[in-house]
Amino acid sequence: MISNHARVGRALYLLKIDLDTFIPREFLGHHQDEGATVLNQILGQSRDPQKPFRNMKTQDLLAVMQASWQEIFEPALSGIDPALLREVAFAHEAWANRQSFSADFAFQTLTSIQRLLSAMSSPSTLELEMLKVESLESAVGPLESEESGNAGPAEADPAEANTTEADVPEPPPATVEPSLRPETVAEMEESGAALETVEPDPPSEAEEPYLAELVQVLRRGGALQDQDQFLQTTRPSSQPEYADQSAVADLNPGLAQALASLGVEQLPTYQANALAESLSGSNVAMSADWGSDESLSYAVPLAETLLRNQGGHGLVLCPDDETARRVCSSLEKVLPAVGLDLRCRVEGAATPDIGSSPDDSPVALATTPDILDRSMLANLSDWEPFFRGLKFVVLEQAQEYYGAFGANVAVLLRRMAHALAVLEANPRFFLVANGCANGRELAENLTGKEFEAAVARSGSLAKRHYLFIDPREAEIPARAELPDRVGRAVLACIESGKSVLVQGASARVTTDCYQATLALSDHRGASKESIFLAEDGIFENRKLETDEEGQVPAARAVFTASVPTGLGDMGEFEGVVLAGIPAAPRSGMALMMLAGTRSREESFLILYPAATPEDTFFVHGLDALLDREPEQIVFDADHADIVLPHLGNLGSESGGRIYSFSRDVLGNAIFQLLRRQAEELSAEEEFSPVEIDLKGSGEPTWSIWCEGETIADFPPYRKFREAYPGAIINVGGVKYRYVSSDAGTRDGSGPRVTVENPEGIANLQTEPLFETGLAVQEESLCLALATGVSLNLGTVTVEEKLTRIRAFDDSSLPDREEDDPAGLEVTYTPEEEVSWRSVSPAFWVDIAGLAGEELQAGEGQDKQPVLPGMAALEQMLRLGARFTFPAGPGDLMTHSDGARVFLVEVGQGAQGLAKKAFDLWRGILETGASLARRCQCERGCVRCIVPPLSPSVYVDKMQGLELADRLLDVTRAG
Repeated sequence: MISNHARVGRALYLLKIDLDTFIPREFLGHHQDEGATVLNQILGQSRDPQKPFRNMKTQDLLAVMQASWQEIFEPALSGIDPALLREVAFAHEAWANRQSFSADFAFQTLTSIQRLLSAMSSPSTLELEMLKVESLESAVGPLESEESGNAGPAEADPAEANTTEADVPEPPPATVEPSLRPETVAEMEESGAALETVEPDPPSEAEEPYLAELVQVLRRGGALQDQDQFLQTTRPSSQPEYADQSAVADLNPGLAQALASLGVEQLPTYQANALAESLSGSNVAMSADWGSDESLSYAVPLAETLLRNQGGHGLVLCPDDETARRVCSSLEKVLPAVGLDLRCRVEGAATPDIGSSPDDSPVALATTPDILDRSMLANLSDWEPFFRGLKFVVLEQAQEYYGAFGANVAVLLRRMAHALAVLEANPRFFLVANGCANGRELAENLTGKEFEAAVARSGSLAKRHYLFIDPREAEIPARAELPDRVGRAVLACIESGKSVLVQGASARVTTDCYQATLALSDHRGASKESIFLAEDGIFENRKLETDEEGQVPAARAVFTASVPTGLGDMGEFEGVVLAGIPAAPRSGMALMMLAGTRSREESFLILYPAATPEDTFFVHGLDALLDREPEQIVFDADHADIVLPHLGNLGSESGGRIYSFSRDVLGNAIFQLLRRQAEELSAEEEFSPVEIDLKGSGEPTWSIWCEGETIADFPPYRKFREAYPGAIINVGGVKYRYVSSDAGTRDGSGPRVTVENPEGIANLQTEPLFETGLAVQEESLCLALATGVSLNLGTVTVEEKLTRIRAFDDSSLPDREEDDPAGLEVTYTPEEEVSWRSVSPAFWVDIAGLAGEELQAGEGQDKQPVLPGMAALEQMLRLGARFTFPAGPGDLMTHSDGARVFLVEVGQGAQGLAKKAFDLWRGILETGASLARRCQCERGCVRCIVPPLSPSVYVDKMQGLELADRLLDVTRAG
């Protein structure tokens, strides 16, 4: 039985979910013209007008509604008694303050919430019926009797881990818990069913036949065992809103006919709006959902612009070769149909050179930043006809331009803009960024131009079913191994007529799963003809996926380690099987959100976690992964280390001249460095162009090398923390033992760590213990928020040294909360000296003003006083940053020191993060705290906030949450 606290908490969470969708829809319906403005005035800050309450706590939301009821909300919510808001607000305040809830009081509270939900016609009232029944049962004592083997303490079930009395506001969605049966009390009494003896069915079996059938398919195939725990949820289908036919009728007749041949008679409203903005002369920045294919959004304005400007050119810039090929495949459905030439230039492609004659220049070109830098701008005279006629520029998949890569591309685009200004060309820009929370800001930072924002969140998506499986001990121990489980799931899907795309957490995991599937097919008599391994990505292996007549098999499996960037091939699959969380979680979100295809009515995603701390974290938090907010894409293009390598190329492209418009086009930071460089050069000297590594990998990536192949690539800081001498290294759930490292091999290859995979290390783990020193070198900005509480931005010096190594049996690691690992075997000093030193940008919060009498003696050599809960607060900021920015495990370092907690940029992917964290710190902390609250543990564990690389770090989560709440409270504006 769940607690009264949890009943009310779950009910309030259901209420918030419904208010977040119901209020904006009803309210904006009555304030069509000024809705966004009025809402922003109410809330006091700019928010997404489609979901203005998304980041608000429930009590704040209710307070806004109650204060603004008469003036704002009454017309939109006529018929709902405003007294209900006062009742519910009182209930939330009492619950948030941990006041005791009797069964009677809980029942009254739930009744108030249900009345409000009923007035909103919310389906959540069905679940509230069961919550009320449980409250009544609590009043007379428990009616259930625990049966051996079936019932256990609530904390034993991860689904119930979210509903304990220790929970505080913002519990997780109830969709990840075992479903409550939808019958009302009256219906159950009428049927004669005993309320206390009806065991709830899983949500899929009670409500989703498709998911229930999938579960049975996996059970029959041995991919799901009775001992396994699994989380499941379903996301509803969505349909786009369409603009009237005038949006297509006003296009060039040939273009309208080409769209009709593709079955496009009407454009979605957001595409029509973006088209109108673009054709009116505006630059457009479109933020799209994860995995969206928005090629039609820019293909139409691109084609229309080129048709209106005969002799004009278009440029589609893609972050990598694979995306450029996919973009060409999409554009070929539109541009050639209206007589527009299209070419693709990627690295190593046998594309004919484009000469200086205008006739040799393509009308539209899809390429990459590397080609733009090394070929096009480097040979500007040859490309002058193309640039002079450039009318339209597309920045596709712009969410990839973050960190050092984004900063370099931003400088590259300023160089191109400078060259275009010299040629008096002024093209319009169209940016598309998937899973991006700040598309307009990203576009303006990349180009230095003004953009109009567009949001593509009304696309057509099929109903999607998610199943996260946490394998337990099986009858046959080998079945618990990841490749075996994945192979059984794949064969079960094929045998039931479902096609699947299988992605492994690494290339090695993908290959192992593929080979395991082939081996199982021999034993089960299954055909191997429909099982393929796409070593270089799906697009290069299309021929393998067709039969003799060129038809794609109805049921098949394709294994890949790379995430398809478009929907072309993904649309051929009914579902996705993930073997571990993808190595690039950002890209993996495309699969998470789409999980199959748009062409079928329903699709699915199955996740088998790898035996890694990160997978342990996500598999116990389905909501944390699926409800992940779009990320903030950031970089710092003004950093001198980024700009200086470009100056020689920029000076060469401009003939060594500085123009009156140079400052406006380049931006002040680049302009000042260019002018200083020009002043230092003598008259005889010239700017010397250089080859620039746009990815920004000044610190080479370490290859993890095993048996003649690379199984993973680690950035330098991650290599330092995980691949040290004597380490057991976990790659995709497979354990490897460190053998040796070579910082620069003699054959010219990059730095390499050689590992081995001997038997007998599956349950072993090593834990490094570091001495960390962090000193503030320069403080560039300090903002006092309250007495003794400040935000800081600057540069820090970090020095870390590996001092000891613990080796232990980690078979019980996911469930432990003790100071020392279970089954500790040995602690030893490393034979080699391993250290790290960097001077890096950092953001930090100083909260000494919250200490009072609570400072305690530290445990380090310096014995500095430490504020209790600081270690937990540090981990909340770490997780909050990982969920806010596209930062990998080797990009960001966190450190707590006395009463300060730091976020430090140590990797190329985190460049610019410190500056942005200064502005977004509240959201980062709130996100990390919400992730900590969803787990029932008090100390912190690998399912919530324990740092995966140092599981023995003492973390007191409850003190950390209290400290986070106090910090947020004393710094709350107004």
